[in-house]
Amino acid sequence: MFGAWNAQTKTALNPDKPGYRKCEVILHLDGYRVNQALGLINRLILSAVSDHFLELRVINEDVHLMELYVRVVHGEWSATSSAYVSRSFLTENGEAILRWVEAPTEPLNIEAGADTGMGWMILQFYRIDRAGHVRCAITLATKTRTDGPRAAETSRFAIELPTELGLIEQFARACIALGSDPKLDANLTGLPT
Repeated sequence: MFGAWNAQTKTALNPDKPGYRKCEVILHLDGYRVNQALGLINRLILSAVSDHFLELRVINEDVHLMELYVRVVHGEWSATSSAYVSRSFLTENGEAILRWVEAPTEPLNIEAGADTGMGWMILQFYRIDRAGHVRCAITLATKTRTDGPRAAETSRFAIELPTELGLIEQFARACIALGSDPKLDANLTGLPT
């Protein structure tokens, strides 16, 4: 356990990569200064203090499938759902997101589950202007309690989450890691509107 400590963060636009931010986290631990680049620590800090995020976790798994838990918080709005995916879903789609981040010219759609009362998630990544501002549109539908779902029995949620290319890249890498280790989680930090 550390004695006295405090933390500072500094953020600035990254001139080398439009749409990205550089963030430096400076920790003072018992008088020693520790600098960490934007990475896992910063993602955890941002996820903990942000009220704008998408979270993915694996809640059940078997030989062929995983049940993916999805949580979205955007200010006062929030929703959860789950969807069944193949064991390779997170790795394959994480790699697809990384390719999209390198050239975000066309929208990228990722879908899990189905809107049949079993749980559903759609993520759509797209650029909104020539300056490189990006969004993630998120659509969720919940599981139903009956085998023959009624339209009103399924809750649906759709929202557009403002974010940045650097945060999407971190999310993609976290998805790939989650595909290898289901005990982890993947978070996409959003920006306030």
